Amino acid sequence: MRETETEWFSPNDAGRDIGVTGDRIRQLIRDGVIAAQRTRGGRFVIAAAEVARVKLQRAAVGGR
Repeated sequence: MRETETEWFSPNDAGRDIGVTGDRIRQLIRDGVIAAQRTRGGRFVIAAAEVARVKLQRAAVGGR
């Protein structure tokens, strides 16, 4: 079985895709609303599947 590589987003790229600012994404990460990992350099990265989950959730509640 071949493992697939996960696509990662920076907070700014995730925010652009979701429709909020990178700062708001970082706040949601710190609040535990969005799952993320830190790179060796200390930066947050968000898996593409998590970005998709947040987009679907926002659409279900009217984009809030």
